[in-house]
Amino acid sequence: MRRTNVLQGTVDRVVNRRGCGSARRPIDGSEEVVRLRGLTACLLLEQEAEHRRISREIHDDLGQKLALIEIQVERLKRTPDRESRLVTELESLRGSVAGLAEDLHRICHCLHPVILDTLGLTAGIEYLCEEYTRMSGIAVKFVRGEIPPPSSSISLCLYRVVQEALHNVAKHAHAEQVTVMLCGNKEGIQVMVRDTGCGFNLSLPRTDRARLNQGLGLISLEERVRLLGGRFEVRSKPGRGTRIAAFVPFSPSAAESSHRIS
Repeated sequence: MRRTNVLQGTVDRVVNRRGCGSARRPIDGSEEVVRLRGLTACLLLEQEAEHRRISREIHDDLGQKLALIEIQVERLKRTPDRESRLVTELESLRGSVAGLAEDLHRICHCLHPVILDTLGLTAGIEYLCEEYTRMSGIAVKFVRGEIPPPSSSISLCLYRVVQEALHNVAKHAHAEQVTVMLCGNKEGIQVMVRDTGCGFNLSLPRTDRARLNQGLGLISLEERVRLLGGRFEVRSKPGRGTRIAAFVPFSPSAAESSHRIS
């Protein structure tokens, strides 16, 4: 509650200073950008923390209850003198419970990808590619190189980039080929998602693309990457597919180097 009040207070201060005219000291444009980016960083951190909490509660509570129901169904199937109709209905129920458990696992993973904590970024992105193939029927070519161990914030940021990019491909692109690339060096880590789909018009203003549901997620991703000192790039043309790339440095000095997204 205290953190929420702090965030609300920051928002109120920014809004009030913009609206008070000469009653208060006018805020320089660059100063306001810094304030708003700091606020955005706090909001993103709070959002991920809340997602992690909800995911853990869903897994620990509902996941265990579903597992118990499945065990009880199996026990009923083994009772003697059971009717064939009852067995059929129990088998159908068991299948429904198993499907619900799988959906629950997917929701928990979307809220907070535990695989990043246990197996790392490469395994997490490989999982995203496998899930996309399973849901869409289109194989994803995953090109990976050796990467230095990233921090949890870098891993989560790049994971979200690939997750949102694949979501956009599935929803908008109608692509026949999708490639995901992960590589890194001593300066930082880069991901890239390229598809051969319908593409979109990058010359449209951001507000128009967001209204068409083509840019809101990308705008959020770009802010995530820049908050870590990284670079985010989107290339797309109607009928020519889309390429989304992000580079996140290990340190601010690496971000200021000559590294360019390749």
